[in-house]
Amino acid sequence: MQDISLKHHRSPAVQRLLTELVAQIRSGALRPGDYLPSAHTLAAQYGIGYVSVIRAYKTLSDAGLVETVRGRGAFVRAAPPAALTDITIVLGSQHSLTLEGNPHTAWVFQWMLNGMNAGTLARNARMQILFADVVGEQWRAVVDGLPADSGILFLMSAPPAWVMRLHRRGIPYGVVLPGQYSAWESELPRAIADYRGSVRDAAATVLARGPRRAAFLGIREDDDHETPRYMGFHDALEAAGIAEPLFIPCPSIDPAVARATMRDYLAARPAPPFDFLMCGNDLRALGALEALAEQGVRVPEDVAVLGFDDIPAATTAGLSTVRLPVRDLGEASIHWLLDTVAADPTALPVPLILPCQPIWRASTGTSAFA
Repeated sequence: MQDISLKHHRSPAVQRLLTELVAQIRSGALRPGDYLPSAHTLAAQYGIGYVSVIRAYKTLSDAGLVETVRGRGAFVRAAPPAALTDITIVLGSQHSLTLEGNPHTAWVFQWMLNGMNAGTLARNARMQILFADVVGEQWRAVVDGLPADSGILFLMSAPPAWVMRLHRRGIPYGVVLPGQYSAWESELPRAIADYRGSVRDAAATVLARGPRRAAFLGIREDDDHETPRYMGFHDALEAAGIAEPLFIPCPSIDPAVARATMRDYLAARPAPPFDFLMCGNDLRALGALEALAEQGVRVPEDVAVLGFDDIPAATTAGLSTVRLPVRDLGEASIHWLLDTVAADPTALPVPLILPCQPIWRASTGTSAFA
């Protein structure tokens, strides 16, 4: 499927029509073979002319998204088979998807795989999942047994031996959501989330409300995912002319540990020496919120709190956060592997980088960003 161009449609209503139809097709809400609403129906719905809808259908047809047949109408066209028909997803451990592995990160793998499954279905490709610890010493046979029309995506980390053998065979590969500051992964085709830029922008929005004393709870060095979040926070403070944040070390992501860490920190001080607390992830932020409440600190009146990830519990807690686009990244990584990496498996392609959306709730004063 090609991308569509809106430049030939000056009407905002027509552009909205095209954007919404494409989104429904790519998300699977409209599936191959489904009929689009009649031109008369869409013309009335969007307040545009019948001819404008016909032209919009032609744009979709030229992009290979729909097919128009006289007397039958317009319907979603099946995607042509991808150049790669088999995609293998490699996870490090068979426990990655279970609570027995890490109950705090299992959701990342589950949502990522949901997105990857959607991507392969959209491209008429097949997907299989392998666990590196299950494959064990048989990895050479597994790699050598892959057909020529295969591609591989590693989640989180890529074993160097696997990568070297794939490279020699010319099989396209990439690593999704790797350690951004690992020398090894930085040399691989990679699909990542923009931790640093997204946190910088979200923190700048909070700082615009007036906080001037900042603190960071978590890890700021030698961590694959949290280091760029700290750096983004630091960038926002520097741009606002504010000194480096107070650093409250908390290596564990367990909310109970974060609660105890923050409780001990506050117990030694008559009042919090900060009015803006950025946490390395939502789990730490949830623990910090409990500790602040125990000390009678009002959120957001006394301290604004911002997390990262947007786990389900953040909604209940009213925690403002930066959403990690796990499912979107999984789906986009499939298209990136097929369209960009596979174009030249011997070259280092431009990384796929997705922004992370700020989600504003009560912990930063929701109404301030409405």
